[in-house]
Amino acid sequence: MASNEIKLKITIDGKEANATINLTDDNIKELYRSFKYSKQEVNGFTTSLSQGLNNACEMIIGLKESFNLLKSTFGEPINIFVDAEQAETAFEVMLGSTEKAKKMIKELKEYGAQTPLEFTGLRENAKLLLNFGVEAENVLPYLKMLGDISGGNAEKLNSLTLAFA
Repeated sequence: MASNEIKLKITIDGKEANATINLTDDNIKELYRSFKYSKQEVNGFTTSLSQGLNNACEMIIGLKESFNLLKSTFGEPINIFVDAEQAETAFEVMLGSTEKAKKMIKELKEYGAQTPLEFTGLRENAKLLLNFGVEAENVLPYLKMLGDISGGNAEKLNSLTLAFA
């Protein structure tokens, strides 16, 4: 059998260390088989790890899609409800009573149903008028006047209300 000699010279912090390793062909073959087996194990581990990460990624994507579906299904109705509750609370504070707030909201909804203007825009413009000190009994007549002038255009109504207030 042939003998292969490996000489190592290592220097660490100025100190030298020498080593000699004598390997036979059988030793080299055994090392090769050992490295080959280790490589197979590492490849198997990385494949399993990769599959696990891919599965986790697919689960996260599925959860995200489920969340988006729920959000699109229930998000808008929830937002509308929250906006309505906040608006009612704001009117209660500005008008001083729950009854007056509910009455104004009812009148705004009725007016919105009769015109191309949407209730939410009318509601925000009514709050603006109240915030600028317009008396509650004048809010709806002023909004009707401004709505007529705007020709039913919500953007124009917003600008006119701000200028009027």
